Amino acid sequence: MNSKDSGSPYERPADDEIEWVSRTEMKREAERMRVLADRLTALSEADLVELELPEGLLLAIREARRLTKPDARKRQLRHVGKQLQKLDSERLVQRLELFDASSDLYQQITQLCERWRDDLLSDPDALTRLLDSYPTADRQYLRQLVLNVKREQDRQPPGPQLARQRKKLLQTLRELITEHFPANPD
Repeated sequence: MNSKDSGSPYERPADDEIEWVSRTEMKREAERMRVLADRLTALSEADLVELELPEGLLLAIREARRLTKPDARKRQLRHVGKQLQKLDSERLVQRLELFDASSDLYQQITQLCERWRDDLLSDPDALTRLLDSYPTADRQYLRQLVLNVKREQDRQPPGPQLARQRKKLLQTLRELITEHFPANPD
């Protein structure tokens, strides 16, 4: 499947100018794409689908995961890297950082989610502010999650569900914030 037919948000705009690049630079770019391909093969299936990659690239990544022999895997990763060269790799790397727990972007989003969670649990007006900032959020579902956490906190002693409810609220906030994050190609 041609990447132009897929409507992928990572497509590069067509350039009519020819840009001359040294062989060393081409090799560096190929290695960078191979490393990116390796990172993509390490992602979960759900994360791959969320990246909205072209179908042909998804199939090539799945094939690379399936291969166990080093030479065959290396060959397939080169193939994935060549397909990645047709895409806007900077935008893809930016989206990949949303899934990489060691990246600064991931840490910033986590801190933002934790602040929102703490605000929602301590300030009754925080839900309104959150919904103003993220209008597509499900008001009823968020309100129910907040009430569940508060109910568990009020128990004496706090129930075993408290950690699970707080985590569920944090995950919902992460999905909401990541969906609206500026790096999102939508």
